[in-house]
Amino acid sequence: MAFENLIDARVFSARKNSGKPAREPLWTFVEMAEEFGVSQNQLRSKMKDPNTPKPQFVKRSHSAPTRSYYKQSEMRKWWQTQTASRSAETKN
Repeated sequence: MAFENLIDARVFSARKNSGKPAREPLWTFVEMAEEFGVSQNQLRSKMKDPNTPKPQFVKRSHSAPTRSYYKQSEMRKWWQTQTASRSAETKN
């Protein structure tokens, strides 16, 4: 998986042992496209909307592409509003 280092068991157990709640897993762009059943180009065009959730974490590197990670719950809510508005447009 693309973000296996962010959900490593040691990270979750360390937060649990320190009394802090575990963090919500994050999604990459590719994982979001797979989850929503659209191509990456379709998702990219939808994400130009100003109401799109902002990334929770951005990893920049000189030797690799920039990776953005998004909260699953925020992206699911946003996607539901996108699909609801699209279905309302097709009914009219």
